[in-house]
Amino acid sequence: DTALSRRRSRVRIPYALPASSGDWSVEYAPSEASLHVEAIHAHQPPGKNPTGRRLIAVFAFLRQLIWRALSAAGLDVRRKRPPDDRWLVALDIETVLDIGAHVGSFYVRLRSALPQATIHSFEPLADSYETLVKQGAGDVLFWAHNYALGATDGPVEMYRSEFSPSSSVMKMGELHKAAYPFSAANAPVAIEMKRLDDVADTLGITGRVLVKIDVQGAESQVLDGGGRTISNARALIIETSYRSLYDGQLLFAEMHDRLRSMGFLFHGNVQQMVDPRDGSVLQADSLFLRDAD
Repeated sequence: DTALSRRRSRVRIPYALPASSGDWSVEYAPSEASLHVEAIHAHQPPGKNPTGRRLIAVFAFLRQLIWRALSAAGLDVRRKRPPDDRWLVALDIETVLDIGAHVGSFYVRLRSALPQATIHSFEPLADSYETLVKQGAGDVLFWAHNYALGATDGPVEMYRSEFSPSSSVMKMGELHKAAYPFSAANAPVAIEMKRLDDVADTLGITGRVLVKIDVQGAESQVLDGGGRTISNARALIIETSYRSLYDGQLLFAEMHDRLRSMGFLFHGNVQQMVDPRDGSVLQADSLFLRDAD
């Protein structure tokens, strides 16, 4: 007879798991709302070591258990995949204006896709700017600017959200607060604003240009102060909203018409954001390319 060794452990989770997983048999006990996991394996012949195979089965089981627990709690868990930026590489961009850079997440993506491009990132909040500078430390083709770009030149008031990526010079709307309550609390702070067309000549802009605008509802103000410079860009990635998230912002249809009049064609969305309450699309990072290209 084959000798058997047995181990038993209990993991509490209010969710049923698959009937089996490799060398593991799983029994769900609803009355106790717990799992009895019994691992049964036979002793192998001399020279055979089953430890590696058993460890793989253990990790696979634990991963499935954690995924199901998070799913039961209403969390969508997916493997994060790197973005496919071959389209961005094909644009042959030489200069990037990253307007509304926050802490530099888009800069990191840009640098990976466009290693030879000069990148100018603009961020008015002091703490976010400090993190942005650290992101680009040692990059001789990276320039960080501690001011906002908009329609005026001088000090302005920004509504600093408790969730800093939602901070804006526009007042946050009720829909935004309801959909993302963690961002609702905000306080006014003073920042510096400049017009892009006034500073463009100091930036050394050359070659094909990509402009990215993500300023939480104030995108039209950036166009007001930088229309001449932006009109010469090869590509534009701009945050557009389908429903009003900030008071007075332009919605997608109006923004589309304005950019079309500037010579840009809509080429789809790079990514989009949904209302977690019902899955409806609220806004997107939209790609516009120059019509003549």
